Amino acid sequence: MGAILELTSYASTPAGMIGIIVIGAAAYFAARWVFTD
Repeated sequence: MGAILELTSYASTPAGMIGIIVIGAAAYFAARWVFTD
């Protein structure tokens, strides 16, 4: 639970928002690649 709170506080910074977008996009493409294979 502490890790989630740490992530949300990190996400409120501009760099954190960019990082979350990048991680989300990477996870999205990884999932698409796995499920289409």
